[in-house]
Amino acid sequence: MLFLVTSSWLDFLVALIGFISLISMGLLSFILWIRPVKKKLSLKISPPKIGFQKKFIFGKKDRFFQVKIGLFDTDIVLPLKGLKDKHLVIDFRRNSHTKGYDLTFHANGNSFLQPPRMKSLKKIKKTETFNSIELINRAALIILAVSVFQDAPIQFVELELSSKYSFDSKKQPRIEFLFTLLRIKPNIDDLSRDKTGLYSFMTSSFNQEDDETSD
Repeated sequence: MLFLVTSSWLDFLVALIGFISLISMGLLSFILWIRPVKKKLSLKISPPKIGFQKKFIFGKKDRFFQVKIGLFDTDIVLPLKGLKDKHLVIDFRRNSHTKGYDLTFHANGNSFLQPPRMKSLKKIKKTETFNSIELINRAALIILAVSVFQDAPIQFVELELSSKYSFDSKKQPRIEFLFTLLRIKPNIDDLSRDKTGLYSFMTSSFNQEDDETSD
């Protein structure tokens, strides 16, 4: 019995040592290779420009998809100081009743949404949901804010979300969701990129806008 117990403990120790070695190798690989590569790629990303568009196409068999908006490791990259890595996450889930998609917005940073049926922006406190049917002949507005004053965005990026139906090469229906960058307020300083690849807003133009408004 003593031999069996000892053997079990030895097996456990060997497995534990192997697991720790594997984790250590993975961490070392990340530090030596993956992180430097990601840093070099981030430094090559240009600042976002007005009119930039990103399209996502969902076919008949696509039941769930997720779009992440934020810094470098996202589907829509906005390398701006003050935004979070996954500032806004949108779940697209097929609705069997409407044959469209339920869009659920998860805010990890200051975010605002104006669904097609509404006339004003609403701050996303936790989640907001609407169905893609509402996007027919209409559009939704999305704002990712860096700074907010009295629940109003001050420094922000504004996106438009629209959709349309089309057919693939096999004549199967599909939905296209299109994100368009409408506005950046204030403008971005193209020369402000730091060592991490992030850009800053032009505070001078922001102050100028305030002065013009007060006049």
